[in-house]
Amino acid sequence: MSYLREYFDLYRYFSKKNARARQITFYAEGAMYYRYFRGYIQYILNHSDRDLCYISSEATDPIFKDKNSRIKKFYAKSTFPDLAQHIDARALIYTLDDLNQFLIKRSTNPKTEHIFTFHAVSSTTMVHRKGAFDFYDTIFCIGAYQQEEIRAREVKYSLPAKNLVAVGYPYLDD
Repeated sequence: MSYLREYFDLYRYFSKKNARARQITFYAEGAMYYRYFRGYIQYILNHSDRDLCYISSEATDPIFKDKNSRIKKFYAKSTFPDLAQHIDARALIYTLDDLNQFLIKRSTNPKTEHIFTFHAVSSTTMVHRKGAFDFYDTIFCIGAYQQEEIRAREVKYSLPAKNLVAVGYPYLDD
């Protein structure tokens, strides 16, 4: 049954009906990550008329109980690694580090902005693997220490500069 749901949701995600909402897509590896996205989602809903998409790899994700019709919800567990490479969103927001280094790769769409947001107030060098953020275009930083660490890595390894946005920690704000 799970595979049927995934393929049905895959079809719905790429449908013309969801083309505009698909421009802002969140991806959660599991149910626990919704709490880290909630602040961003609420900001978008409260400050724009945009719909958005939320893909989760866990069927019990609380997002599936949310009744807001402006949030288009999709389930993709085994299909997500393939789906990720074809997403045509303008903004694809993850809490997943190591993008492009293991199973989940960047979208091949050159217009897709890959955005990372932290789910912990940790150092980028003490907790994460080397290169954990190298394939992101934008990083929502909790504090100046993360910006400093990322900039130092960019200089040390001659990496392209990322767009670093100071957002604080919405989860703590809640």
